[in-house]
Amino acid sequence: MEKDLLVNRIKSGTVIDHIAAGKATLIYSLLSLKKPSESKLAILINTDSNRTGSKDIIKIDNRWLTPEELYYVALISPDATVNIIKSYKVTEKKKVVLPEVIEKVVRCQNSKCITNNDPEAHTKFRVISKDPIKLVCAYCNITIDANQIPSSIAVT
Repeated sequence: MEKDLLVNRIKSGTVIDHIAAGKATLIYSLLSLKKPSESKLAILINTDSNRTGSKDIIKIDNRWLTPEELYYVALISPDATVNIIKSYKVTEKKKVVLPEVIEKVVRCQNSKCITNNDPEAHTKFRVISKDPIKLVCAYCNITIDANQIPSSIAVT
């Protein structure tokens, strides 16, 4: 059975594939893709996946993600892959990866943490578990689990 394309291919840009079903809109918000730009954007929600049954996909024409933006994707959907497209071909395909330490991306939920009270201090979390994701603040040792991450991400 031949599959029809739901969305046209992009000439150059980024395709975030294998996003956990239902998570694309959160990633869309975190990546500031709502801001007007020259990029065309397509979001597929709950599309078929041979691996997981269903997945989300984001296609962004003429835009490439920064390392910080890749951390956002990894925090929300650690099994996502990122495809770099040039001249309609995938030139690079990589799985998102969480680093051992995440700085300036996640806010500490402890209101007494120095990172919430000193404008010069920036957040720093150690990744203590990747499946499920669990982070610990390097300053106050508060733990943030996967369910708390979306509300803790500090969008710049």
